[in-house]
Amino acid sequence: MNNFPDAPSIPIIISIVKFTESMMMMDSKSGDLILGKHTDTYDDSTWDFKTPKLLFPYLNTPNRIAKKNGITLFDPMTGQKGWVVPDAILNNMIILSAHDLEIAEFAFNLDAVLSDNNWEGIFLDETEMHEHIVLISGMIHKKITPMFDAISSLFGTGHECDVCGCPYEERDAGVCHGCGIDIPPSKNKANNALADIVEYNLGKEWE
Repeated sequence: MNNFPDAPSIPIIISIVKFTESMMMMDSKSGDLILGKHTDTYDDSTWDFKTPKLLFPYLNTPNRIAKKNGITLFDPMTGQKGWVVPDAILNNMIILSAHDLEIAEFAFNLDAVLSDNNWEGIFLDETEMHEHIVLISGMIHKKITPMFDAISSLFGTGHECDVCGCPYEERDAGVCHGCGIDIPPSKNKANNALADIVEYNLGKEWE
């Protein structure tokens, strides 16, 4: 058994992003403030404009956000979890390269945290992320795994469907937009998205 291979790292696609001042402006079409309408946190706190954020294009979001094609946004400095719509990413956010001097230390520390918790970060630059946003446009549910989605809710509301793992908001009711099952959400006990990794009890070689 000592020749059994170690578990592979779990790949996750990420971009490092930063808000621009235009996030505080009005949307030219709707007249609504971009902040709060096109991006928000799940706990209704105000995003910290000074810290870099992480964008996860392939993680699932709750039904209300998924209908807007919302994409998961996470602040590893403050622990804030939320979402942003594609138009705000394309027009009101700066996607930073992990190799830029401005962000190099942050990216280095993030990569170490990911590795320590058996994540493999695949970092996309601005052009790549914009291409992926076009690719996933209109996808209400992203089938990131043929099995239970144990990842998306770690960076979301902390509520997940008992059947497929798709994130819920407490206000959601009825049919899960991931699996179509009419089932109430259950609390996900993970509090820290990068530290409290799901426990599969597969043995030491796989942890």
